[in-house]
Amino acid sequence: MERCLKQNDKFRMHQAAVLQNAGAMVHFLFTAVFFNAFGFLIRLTSIPAKLLIFFRVFAILS
Repeated sequence: MERCLKQNDKFRMHQAAVLQNAGAMVHFLFTAVFFNAFGFLIRLTSIPAKLLIFFRVFAILS
């Protein structure tokens, strides 16, 4: 019975890790889509402004 519980814990930990990875992937994809959508705006601005925009958006999302 105890061994079964330990295995269950391992499975839960694994599931949590998988979910975290999935969340990170979704976050990454969303950011990529967001930047593609606003790429034309970013292309019009200078490089320091791009960095500022990037860090602002990153701070909002994270």
